[in-house]
Formats: sequence, structure tokens, C-alpha cells
Amino acid sequence: MKGNDQNRNTGRSGEQSRKTVVRSTSHGQRVSTGSERASGNAPKRPASSNGTGYTRKKKKKLRKWVVYLIVLVVLSIPAFIAYNFIKELLSDNIEASQLVRVEFSYNGGEEVYESEEDLQRFADLINNAEHISDPARDLAEYKKMSLKVSKIAREFKYDIYLSDSAYDCLIVDDNGECYRIDKENAMKLLLMDELDYIYENPSLPSFTVLTDARKNKLVPYEYDWHYRIADGEYRTTEEKNEKAAEESDTIVISDDIKLSVDFDVAPDWLYIKLYNESGSVIYEGSIDGIGSYGYDKDVKLKGEITAKWYEDTSGAEDAKKYHGNLKLCFNAIYDKAVSCELSSYSVNPGELVILKMVNGEEENFTIKSDIITTETIELFDYNGARYALIPIACENASGNKTIRVTSERGTENVLKLYVSSKEFNALTVDSTKYGCTPSEYNNSYASFKKLLASLDEEVIQEKLWSGIFVYPTSDKTTWIDTRFGAVWSVLGTNGKIRCPGIIYAANSSGERIAASNNGKIVFAGEHAYSGNTVVIDHGFGIKTVYYYLDSISVSVGDTVTKGQSVGTLGKSGYSTKNSVMFAVFANGVCINPYYPCANGIEMLGK
Repeated sequence: MKGNDQNRNTGRSGEQSRKTVVRSTSHGQRVSTGSERASGNAPKRPASSNGTGYTRKKKKKLRKWVVYLIVLVVLSIPAFIAYNFIKELLSDNIEASQLVRVEFSYNGGEEVYESEEDLQRFADLINNAEHISDPARDLAEYKKMSLKVSKIAREFKYDIYLSDSAYDCLIVDDNGECYRIDKENAMKLLLMDELDYIYENPSLPSFTVLTDARKNKLVPYEYDWHYRIADGEYRTTEEKNEKAAEESDTIVISDDIKLSVDFDVAPDWLYIKLYNESGSVIYEGSIDGIGSYGYDKDVKLKGEITAKWYEDTSGAEDAKKYHGNLKLCFNAIYDKAVSCELSSYSVNPGELVILKMVNGEEENFTIKSDIITTETIELFDYNGARYALIPIACENASGNKTIRVTSERGTENVLKLYVSSKEFNALTVDSTKYGCTPSEYNNSYASFKKLLASLDEEVIQEKLWSGIFVYPTSDKTTWIDTRFGAVWSVLGTNGKIRCPGIIYAANSSGERIAASNNGKIVFAGEHAYSGNTVVIDHGFGIKTVYYYLDSISVSVGDTVTKGQSVGTLGKSGYSTKNSVMFAVFANGVCINPYYPCANGIEMLGK
């Protein structure tokens, strides 16, 4: 039993030993009793530096921080690269790899460069330039151009100053700092074709061909031109134009007109040859020696002008750096002086002056004068001469007048003419007599003037009349009712109307009305103002008009002869009595019918 008691005691001790005894340390740490440790049921102790669990946890934490650090480094690399890239873009460095465009402006032109080779060339030009304190000479003595260099985010502007020497070319930045371009890069610039204007006379000298004060356009027939460039060699331009003479002005030469050629660079030798139409030389020598050739009329010629600039081989420092040859081929005319005369040098208003020109057949002329009321005066060829019919309008004031005849070739003739004073009758018109209002009367008159003006748009370039003109009616049966030039004041208005002809009245209608001279019918019909009307064109701007007819016996397009009947006297239009008005117009201006009927038209044949 002892044995049993002992076992029981032993069992209790074991149970007691398995009880958990907990002590608290001063730090509040739980400490197991020895029996717990012995039984293996003691709680796990915290990991220590020497403990395996603690070390594993520390390593895990360390790995986490390493990952953070790696990620941070990886993320910072692009930012670092981007920072340095932007910093470089915004810097003042000019690297070809960063350039995207170069704009080069010179003498009014501009070139844009974007190729890798060109960008490198301009980057080298800028980077290799040597800073200097001041240029050796005034910048105004250089040829200036501008350079704009573009990076992705920035632009740089420079002024470039070039001379024709690779040792003396400068670049100035936008801060005003000056640099000398190194010889190699300066030479690359100086050999650019676009910059040949910086050299001494790089192109053919310009010239002006004058005949007196007139400038003539001449196109070079053939030339070769040479100018020295920066590397000491000559650059050459040459051309030949077989059509140069056709593209040039025709040079006019006469006894009074001298030819000269002015060059901006005087040639060392200048020579001219003139040929007649058969190809024979009629003159060769200096231009100053051109003179009269004894022609009594206009003659067509051909000419050659040759100019030479010799090469300067002296080797002197100031030796000219150009030479070449030029030939001008052209058509010419020996212009026999045009002579002008007037049929009369003293006239009355309402008369006609005839201008006759000799030696002007192949030229165009303008005729201007203070007695001309029409915009243009036509010239007509007749019997080897040219004629202009100049009417002296009734409104012309008296006094000395000038007629100026100017040739397209530049020659001018000035003629003096005296216009006498003349008074015309003043009458009144009562429109109610014609069954119309004053306004209707004026409008009808304006309409008839437009009709006559339209007939002047086409001028017969032929003299159709012969000798003197005849009056359309017999003095035995008619009398003059209203004389030429009378001024009618229309009652009830401020309008004034000039009587353009002579009005003949008769006791009865039906008298035969004759054509005043040979001509062509250009109007035959009725108009409210003039009634039954016939207009005959006699050529060269001369027309006769027959108003107020009772009947018409011709049609438009008919050819009539002097004295042939065109109708009968009557009472139509704005006429209250049996009458006919006979009017004569020259270039649209009414003239006194007495002039052609009494004297004919002088110088064209009576």
C-alpha cells in the first residue's frame, strides 16, 4: 500500500509540477517556471538577435527596404535623364544633334536647312568661332545676313557679316558679342552660290540704252562673265539668246537722235556696227560717231553693240576681280525727220484745220492741243503722207494755241495756231411749239447726240469725197432761217443747245435734197428730235447730216454721189415749218458748212 501511497504522492507531485506557474518580471515579461520548461510546454520566448525567428523577420524587413530603394533608383533614372535633357535644351550650347532647323536670310532671299549635314555645318560655324573684343573695321563695310538656329525648345539668332575673304568673316549673337568665323567654315559660306553677290561685280554689268532721253530695252544676245571668288578661282556665267533682237525694242536713229549706252561698270572697249536691210555694213566704230547716212526716208537697219572688260593680271592688291564680254543685237530704224504743216495758222471757231505729216508713215503719233475737244484724233494715210483733221469747236476761246505731235519713237513737233474771236447768235426755243415739255425736248436732243456719237465708233479709213462740198438745196427756193453756231436757250430749263448746221426754210415741202458729196449712208431713219434723218459718211471722220426731211430715198449701206437725192425737204421732228437742217461734222465736232462748201478740204484735194 505504501507503495500505493507513494505512487499517489508521486502522482500529486507530478500534477503539481505540471501546473503553470507564472511570474512577472519587472518589465512585465512572462517567465515560465522550471517545470514548464521541463515538460516542454513552456510558452515560446521572443526572438532575439541570436534567435532564428527574429533573424528571419529582420531579413524580410531588410529585403522590403531594398526593394523600395531599387524602385526609387529605377524611377529616378528617367527623371534624371529628362532633367539633363531639358537642361541641355535650354542651355546655350549649339549641338547639331539637338538642332531641328536653320533659317539663313541674305540679300532679300532665304534658305531653310533641315538635313543632318547642313545642321552640322552651321553648328560647326557657331561653335568654332573665336570670340573677339571688337571687329577690325566698321560692320557697315560687310555684307550683312541673318541666321536663326532652332532647337526643340529654343531659338538663337545671329547676324553674320561677310567679306570676300575667309579670314575676315564675323558672327554677332543677340547679346552683341562678336566672334570671328574660322577660315574653314567661312570658306564654306563664301562658296555658296546664293552668296555670290558679296563679290566684286559678280554679275554682268547693267546697262541703259538711250536715244536722247528715251530708254530702250535691249536683251543681251550673248555674254560670258567671270568673277573671282574666295578660293581665288573664277566663277563663270554665260548665255546666248538667238531671239534677243526680237525681244528688244527697235532703236530709232536719226540726224537729230543720238544713241548712247551707259554701263554701271564702264567697259574697256565699246564698239558698234550698223547694217542695212541687205546686210551691208553702213557704219562701224564708236557710238559717238553715228550720224547721218543720207537717206531721204525711213530705213530699217540692224545693229550690234560689243562691250569688253579685260582681265586684270597685274597682281596688285586692288586689281579688279572680274572680266567678260557682251554683245547686243537689235533692230533699228533710221528715222527721217517728220515734217508737219497746217492748212492754216489762223482760223475761226467752227472751222477745220488739216495737219499734214511727211515721213511718218510707219509710226504712231499722239496729237494733243488745247483746241482739241475729242479724246483722240485719228491719222489717215493719203497720197504718201498722213493727215489729221482737227475741228476748231465753236466753244474755243480766242488766242494762241499749240498743237503738239509726238511720235512713239520720241520725236516731237510743235505747231502754233491762232484762233480768232467770233460771236454767235443767241436764240430761244419754246418746246411747246413742238408739242413737248422742256424736259422732253432736252432728253430727245441728248438721245440724238448719242446716236451721232455711235456712228463715229467706226471710221471709214478712206477718202470718199471729191472736191468741194455742195449745199443740199437751191438758193432760189429756200432761204437761211438759222445760221450755224446759234445758241438756243430752251425755255423753262437751263439747257443750251448749239445749232450744228444751217437751217434752210421753204414755202412748201417736197423739194429735192441732194447729197453734199460722195459717201456711204450710215443712218437713214426717224428720230423724235431730228425727224426723218440721213447721215452720210464721207471718210476720214467727215460726216454730213440732213434733218427734218419729209421723205427719205436712200437706205443704210447705200453709196451715194455728190448731188444725188437723199430725200425731200419737209416738216418732221422738232420743226414747225418746211425746212431742212444741213450739218457737217469732223471727228464728232460740228463745223461751219460754209468751210467745205466754199473751200473744200484743203491738202486732201478739192
